[in-house]
Formats: sequence, C-alpha cells, structure tokens
Amino acid sequence: MAIYEQYITGDDADASTWGANWTAQTFTPSTNHKCVGVNVYIGIAGTPGEMIISLRATDGNGLPTGADLISDTISAGEIDSIGTNVWVEASFSAGYNLIAGTTYAIVLRAVDGTGTSDDIDWRVDSSSPTYTGGSRIDSTDSGSNWTADTAGDLLFQERSGAIIRQDSQGDNNTGRVLYGAVWVATQFTTVAGYDIYGVGLKFKNTIGDAGVLTVSIRAVDGGNDPTGPDLASGTYVTEPLTSAGEWFNVTFTTRLSLSAATTYAIVCRCPSGDVNNTVHWMKSDVDSESNASTDSGSTWSNITTDTKLFKTYSPPDSQPSSDLVGAKKLVSVSGGEIYQEITPGTLALIDATIGTLEPDRITTLATGFGKVFVANDNNLKVLDFSSSKLTTASLGANPPDIGTVLTGGSSGAVMHTEYINALSGATTLYGFRTTTVTFTSGETVTGTDDDSNAVSFTISANESTPASGPYYYDWTVFGNSSTFGVMPENATLVTRYRGRLVLSGSRAYPHQWYMSRVASPFNFLYGANDPLSAVAGNNTDAGEIGDTVRAMIPYGDDFMVFGCADSIHILDGDPVARGSIDEVDESTGIHSTFSFCKDSEGNLYFWGQEGLYKMGGGRTKPQNIGQGMLPKWADDWAIDPALHRIVLTFDRRRNGVVVSKTTLTDGTNLNYWFSLKTRGLYPETYPQACGIFCSYDYKSNTPAYAGLVLGTNDGYLRNYLDTAKDDDSGSSDTAISSYLVLGPFPIGDGADMVGKLTELVFESAGGSSGGSFGDSDGFSYDIHVADDAETCIEDIKDGATPIFTGTVSGTGRTSNNRPRLRGMYYAIKVYNSTAAETFVLNRILTNRITAGRMRG
Repeated sequence: MAIYEQYITGDDADASTWGANWTAQTFTPSTNHKCVGVNVYIGIAGTPGEMIISLRATDGNGLPTGADLISDTISAGEIDSIGTNVWVEASFSAGYNLIAGTTYAIVLRAVDGTGTSDDIDWRVDSSSPTYTGGSRIDSTDSGSNWTADTAGDLLFQERSGAIIRQDSQGDNNTGRVLYGAVWVATQFTTVAGYDIYGVGLKFKNTIGDAGVLTVSIRAVDGGNDPTGPDLASGTYVTEPLTSAGEWFNVTFTTRLSLSAATTYAIVCRCPSGDVNNTVHWMKSDVDSESNASTDSGSTWSNITTDTKLFKTYSPPDSQPSSDLVGAKKLVSVSGGEIYQEITPGTLALIDATIGTLEPDRITTLATGFGKVFVANDNNLKVLDFSSSKLTTASLGANPPDIGTVLTGGSSGAVMHTEYINALSGATTLYGFRTTTVTFTSGETVTGTDDDSNAVSFTISANESTPASGPYYYDWTVFGNSSTFGVMPENATLVTRYRGRLVLSGSRAYPHQWYMSRVASPFNFLYGANDPLSAVAGNNTDAGEIGDTVRAMIPYGDDFMVFGCADSIHILDGDPVARGSIDEVDESTGIHSTFSFCKDSEGNLYFWGQEGLYKMGGGRTKPQNIGQGMLPKWADDWAIDPALHRIVLTFDRRRNGVVVSKTTLTDGTNLNYWFSLKTRGLYPETYPQACGIFCSYDYKSNTPAYAGLVLGTNDGYLRNYLDTAKDDDSGSSDTAISSYLVLGPFPIGDGADMVGKLTELVFESAGGSSGGSFGDSDGFSYDIHVADDAETCIEDIKDGATPIFTGTVSGTGRTSNNRPRLRGMYYAIKVYNSTAAETFVLNRILTNRITAGRMRG
C-alpha cells in the first residue's frame, strides 16, 4: 500500500461535520495513479449515523463540483463511540485514476448528525497548515455551495496499491485474549467474490510474550462456527505490540479466491502463549458475530456482542492504473481574459488575468516546459502550471542562477530554479521541486550558483503550488536583469522551435525575430559563444528577413516557415548552428497568423494575395489551388485586413480545410469547405454568433472533447458536432439550411437531341423506417430544365421557378415519380431548411428517353 498525498501532523481543532454541514479537503497528486482509498483522522460525538467519504472534482476556484467520482460508506458505530481521535480508512474497491496536477476533493458528510454533540469531527491544523496542494473547504448546504478555508488543512492520507475490501474499524479499548489453546475468530460475509492475500488486525500486548501469532481464513458451518482446515494463512511476531494497541498487516503465503455472498472466518491463535503471555484482539461495539474456542479450535462458542477489528486486503489491479503521462488542459483567450479547462469540456476564468491584456490587440499563445507563454503586444505573460513558488523578503548577496539546486535547511525539500523576478531584495522564485516534502516558512534555503558562490536566504511563507490554477506573472528575462539579455518591448507572435521560444510582431521592428536560449525561456542573452545561446535576426548569419513577419510556422525541429506580408521564407536548422534563411516565394505572403493550417501529411495551406495556396510539405513553392475552382475568389471576397479576419482550419476527422472570412465588428461570415477527398469547394455560412475568429486542433485526453475547437464571435468555444441538426447560436438554435445540386445532365442521347425525363426515384439513407440504422429526415427537391447547361445552373442560382417540385418523407426507396419533363438539360436541387432535421441521400435513379432533335 502506497501513500501519495497526505497531511498528518499539527491538528489542533475539530471540523464539525453533521447534517447539511459537509467538510472537504482538496489535494493535488504529483503523479498519475489509481486511488483505492483515503484515510481521515476523526473523532465521533454522539451517534451521527453512517459516514460517507468520497472523491469529487474541483472547479476553477478549487472548490468541489459535480457528483461523487467514487465513494465509501462507513457505519459510525464501527469507528469510535467515545470521542477518541482515530484514523479511519475509506476504501474505493473499484479505484479511481487520478491525473497529475489536477486538484480533487475528499468530501466527508454525516447526514444523520443533528449538531456539534452528534457529529463527526475531522481533525484540522488551523494554526500553521503547510500542505501546498489544497486546503480545507466547508459547505453549510449539503455541497451546493462551498467556502475555502485556506488557513486550515485537514488530516488525511490518499493511497494506492492494496484494496481494502471489507473491514471493521475503531475500538472501545477492550478485546478478547489469546494464548495457547484459547483461539478467537470473527466472521465476515462477502458481497462480491474477490482474491484475498492478507488481513489487517488491531492487537495489543497485555502480559509477557505470546510469541508468534498465526492468522488464517476458514470456512464456517451452519452455526457460523469456523470449520475445516485453513484455506490460507500467515504469521506475525507479537513481540513489538504495545499495551496501547496498534494495527498491523499479515500477508498469507498463498492467495485465496473468496466466493460471493459467502461467510468466512478469520481465525487467530498464539500456540506458544499461556496465561502469563497473552495478547488481546481489539474489538468494536458493533453487534456482530465472533467466536471463541478453548480447545484449539475443536469446538467454538458464539459471541454476538462485538466484532473484532480487521481489514481484508485484495491485491491491486494487475493492469496499470493509466497509460497517461502528464495532464492536458485547454487554455483560451476571450475579451482580453484567459480561461482554463478545469474539468473536461468546462472552462473557467483565471481571475488574475482580468485587465492585464489588451482585447483589441492580436494575442497568440505557445506552450512549453509546463507553461503557456502569452504575446499580446505590450503584454508578455506566463501562465505557469508546473512550478513550485517560494517567496523571500531578502534574496541575499548571491542570487541563484537558472538551474541552481535549492535545498530547504529544515524540510530537506529540493527545487531546481527556473525563474526569479529580481536578483536582490524581496523576490519570488519559481522552480521544479523534486522531493515529496515541501519547503516551510522560516527555513533557510541554500544552494551554489554557476560561479560556485553560496546562495542563502530565508523564505517568508510556505511553498505554494498552482493547485487550482496557474501562476500568472510577467514574462521577463531571469531576474528581470540585463545580465540575462533583453526581450523585445512588445510582440504579437510567439511559438516554440527547437526548444526555443520565438517572438516576433514587434511594432517597432516588424521584420525582426527573437529566440530564447535552448530550453531556457527566460534567457535572451544574444551573442553568447555557444550553439545553445539566444539569438535574434540582427546578430546571426541567418539574418533579418526584411519583410513584415505575419506568421511563424514550425515544422518540428527541422525548419520554420516565416509567412510575411509579401513573401515566404524558410529557416533551415538552428540559426546559431549554421542555419540559414532562404526566400521561397516573393509573389505572395500570408494574410495573418490565423490564416494558415497544416494537414495530416504536413502540407501547408494559407490565404495569400490571390486566394488559397498550398505548399507541399511546407517547403515547396506555393501553388494557388483555389484559382482553378474559383478564379475570382479573392476579388469576390475583397479582403480588408482592417475589417476582416481570414482563418484556415484543418479538420482531421472530416479531412478537409475550412476557409473562413469573418467581419470583425459583427461576426458576419462567408466560408468554404475544401474537401481533400473530392478536391472540391463547398460554400457554408454560419450564424453571426458563430463567426470563426480562431481555431485549434485540441488533442484532449478525453475522447469526447478531442478534435477541432473554434473560437467564435460571441466569445464561446464551439466544435462541429455530427449529431447536432441545428447550429448553436447562443440563446437559441438556428436551423441549418442545406442543399445539394446534381447536374446539369443531358436528357437526350445526342449533343442536339431533346429528351424526356420519364421516371424519378430517390433512395435516402437508413434502410427501412426504424431498425438499427439511423434514419434520414425528409427533403424537398426542384427540377430545372433548360436548352443549355449554363441556363439550367443560372436558374437555380437566381431562384427561378422550377419546372417540377416534390417532397420526400420517410427512408429507403421512394415510389416512382413520373415528371414527364422535356428539354435538353436538367438539374436537381435537393434541400431541407427545417429545424432539427437533416437528410442523407444515397442515390437518385432516373429514366430518360430521346424525344427528337432540337429545333430552332
């Protein structure tokens, strides 16, 4: 059994839990694992009834939210009826997979309790709590609303490993004596079958040395007395036991498979003991059945007034708790504020970001090193999801360097320094802690910097970790000192390439780019004489580009595309290690940092001066692929960068690219779906609320939320949902008006032959009505006939009155329609504009006959 998160010392008060008054403690695991139970340190007053202990998720404020993820119910009578504080173990037989860096809540309630004299008291450290992964949380309305008490930590342990299947906990400080031929047993009845590999017992030593204790599992007879041989057994040396009593574990020599709904006995004996060398098996006040024997188990007598204290252990799952390494969460920017995903699919505002960004400026984000780096013109920020934080009123004579190992003098905690906001005086330090123990207030922290100088300072508060949300601070060089270089004053573009953070989009130098030192996002000291140093365009052979940089597009560690206003350039390799920048095209540029995407094969698509372009593998000369399909596409859209945003979005599920033009002021939009399957363009428009401003392919660990995420005009995040039949447009839904045009097709058999359309049959998807396949809704259709193909299509586009119309309802094959239309060409428009409906068409069958030669 392994303990992961815990806080077990310093209790000085009670957290009263009864009725609608619930108590919780939040915690943040540092590694992925399966939680099989929690231990809480509690006392009992009166008879509060059963106790429920559960795990819950937390919201963006670190408060419990939603239903129980998993729970255990323990009878209060099992614990301790006289008020003594005891550790109680709740067991989650199914276990629950916890994700590193995610905050959870242990929730305790005793709904039958009536007051502070009839309650469960969870012990709390209310004077000097030091747990950094969470805090005490209270509710007075049965968990509907919660209030954080950051000045208190409740005593708890969160565990993995062996699973407690059944137990009887607590005691009344008395027990049954064992020695020689005097044996004691207690029964338990399984609900489901499971493998047992050991038991936990609570014993105390009363006199002398009883020697070796033998513990076994036996069957019971019709009178519930132990019978037959040992089914499994193990031993324990009783000499270490004290008169106060303590829990210990006994592991059996072989595992035993227990059957469901079957009663078994735990049998204990000390054959070498005598009346002067005894131990006591501690008991509770719960009325249940135990047994005693005075003839080494030959005969038994029943004891119905107590239950001996025990736990049965099942082995942990043989499968790993999870293949997940690390955690993912979505971060988004809306209206100059930043939001984070707190549970899959749910985002919450990060309060610290309010008022820190300019909403009318372009904002871009880049991830790396457990952090999100934000570029918003004059505002360069860091969201730090991974670091521990230390504070000091005086950093001392020698500040730490990047990577300096810091050690707590009293706690023994160890941290690798990543960033500090000053080199002297009052300072905040961020870094990666490598120990389980944490830094504590008032201790001296020491280390040695890169020049072998001694680092020493006293921290003014307990270490903190970003339990319920990231730390948010200015992105400056290390120590905010020119010793570590100079960052640009402003930037709107940020990305990560070859382990470096890359900035561009400065208003003063729009053609310039800046790269941090490799794996060191707070070091911008350009020109250092090593291949890992920071670099900018004006101090390397690779050089400045000369054109305004609008987009930076990394391709792994191989190369990076600079999309400029009127040209395309490629940086090959690392600019400090003989990398080069070469111009690929000078006839077109990229509209903006939102106007490109890559498909699953690495091909780059972007909006340029003349429409939609493609660069094979991101390296070849751009090809205008839209011109052959829509020669006047760029003219028709008449893009004005001051009025419109162009967003390109690759949808890997549908295998195509959405090209979107959105009016910045109101979300009015025009869009084309470019299918990579058919190589065709399909027009789309969305409600104004859904105008696309940005997009992201979110590879969430939760399949239901993985895929394309669209940032839309009204500030919401949306996605394409195959099961939705209407568009979500905010407070209401908007019916989708969809249509399909087939044709034009010749009716006659020759180039100048007139024909007659005599039969028409539709086959919609879904097979017969009902059944195992989803059914298509109905649709309408119009048939247009003309003497030439172009007139036929023009009539459809202009909304001319069709020659023949009809409606199809139901699924499968329709009956034969006989339109009897005469002409040279025909086209069919199939459509549905009804709310909450969609249609799927398998095929249309027609029959045509030649009716003579065209005259005139």
